[in-house]
Amino acid sequence: MHRPGADPLDMNPEDFWCDFCRRPWSDKIPFVEGHRGSCICGNCLSMAWIAVETDDPELVRGEFFCVMSQESTADRAAQNRGDDPGWSSPSGPDAVISRKMIRMAAAVLSQDQENNWKKPPLPPQSSE
Repeated sequence: MHRPGADPLDMNPEDFWCDFCRRPWSDKIPFVEGHRGSCICGNCLSMAWIAVETDDPELVRGEFFCVMSQESTADRAAQNRGDDPGWSSPSGPDAVISRKMIRMAAAVLSQDQENNWKKPPLPPQSSE
């Protein structure tokens, strides 16, 4: 997202905010930009990655709009992804990112040579 009041003709790094935690972009935290200025920071992407890869029960299911792809539930259903879950940050529950976009953002960020973001390790599976 863009900082409210930012000049669209003169955008600076601090004008780009993570849609999920509202943190401004900085050299210390990698960001991925989605459609129409949506952004997710590396910290939120790590939490989202773990949630979708472990099928966290708190994932968003059913109707939601993915801010990163600008896709509605109907758009995902047309691509046979209608049951694709999403993730929303506890600090920004109004913004949701779909599993597909989490995986795409993780692939992009993990291949970016300018940062050291890596897909976080998943917790061990319980045998219960």
